[in-house]
Amino acid sequence: MRVSTSNQLEVAYRRLYSTPETRQAVVTLWDPKMDTEEDHLDYPCTVALNFRLSGTHYRQHDRLNMQVLMRSNDVWLGLPYDLFQFTQLQLTMCNVLGVQPGTYTHTAWSMHLYLTDLEKSYDVTDTLNTPKLMPHVRGFGGRGEHFIEARDRARHTALRVIEDPTESEKWYLDTLKDFPINPSPVDVAPNPDRDGA
Repeated sequence: MRVSTSNQLEVAYRRLYSTPETRQAVVTLWDPKMDTEEDHLDYPCTVALNFRLSGTHYRQHDRLNMQVLMRSNDVWLGLPYDLFQFTQLQLTMCNVLGVQPGTYTHTAWSMHLYLTDLEKSYDVTDTLNTPKLMPHVRGFGGRGEHFIEARDRARHTALRVIEDPTESEKWYLDTLKDFPINPSPVDVAPNPDRDGA
């Protein structure tokens, strides 16, 4: 509703169509007039969308990249739907512009999982512990490991028990040194109404 009332998507389309190199194809969902009011929990989780055309050295402006900025994102209830809806929007914009989809980038300032969904999430994450799913896929993390190895290194870094850290892991260790250790693999929020997510 916020997007359609001010024709932001149409403006973004026109800017991309008329000036393919534009950096002004932005849709803003956060409204300072409405979203600075106190004492209510229903603030938009999505802050902004950005569309950028890019290309290869053979063809300029033949791919549409999309970036989404989230204030708050619930991993269990919000993220799957957000990823589907926003990539569908990207594909729709590609269709009207006559270009191919490029990259999709999803940034969340607070990505969290509520305690009420923690047990359900184990059913999904336990299947990722099976290397048979992607036995040949490597390239994750700083050393090109298998997904499970990279995930475990990230956990060990967070718990400060990493052996032979890479330079980036050393940076994280130094950055995290003043923070308490939380052995939980996810940021668990106890109450869905806590921050109006």
